[in-house]
Amino acid sequence: MSKTKIVYVDGGEEYCNSTVTPQEALYVPDEDNPWTFGVKKVDGKRYLIGDFFSDFTPNRGRGFFDISSRGYDLCPDVNEWLGIGVYDDAPEFYELYFWARSTEMLGLVSTYYDLPYPITEEIGLELDTCPENIRWKYTPKGDVVCASIKFRDDLPTMLKLYTYRKVKDE
Repeated sequence: MSKTKIVYVDGGEEYCNSTVTPQEALYVPDEDNPWTFGVKKVDGKRYLIGDFFSDFTPNRGRGFFDISSRGYDLCPDVNEWLGIGVYDDAPEFYELYFWARSTEMLGLVSTYYDLPYPITEEIGLELDTCPENIRWKYTPKGDVVCASIKFRDDLPTMLKLYTYRKVKDE
């Protein structure tokens, strides 16, 4: 069974819609940094593990990237920062990932960063009532629905919500 990844921005506009491909196609090993998931995208983007998510990754026990102590503008309404996406050759671009627990939280993040709310009412209903339908990962703490704030030169530019729907393979 594969998954369809749809990333929403600006009130439900589809920013990305794709079938999630096997990990090997998009990622290469990344052993240079103990805080990564152990792989990076072929385009050079690394995903550094945040403290909350460090217990649920393949690199468990290798430590984590302490997002809260690095001077990033973090919305106080978010408690579970999953990680950060960075490019070694373009440090002005980065993306902070967090666990979107509800539409209320997403609204508070949208207001805090003064960015458009990313989803429709229909998707919001799923987030609030059946996150297992759109989750990125399951952890012992629940169904993780991933959202992110994209930055350029330390200014927030976009709020995104990631959904992953299971699709029957034919």
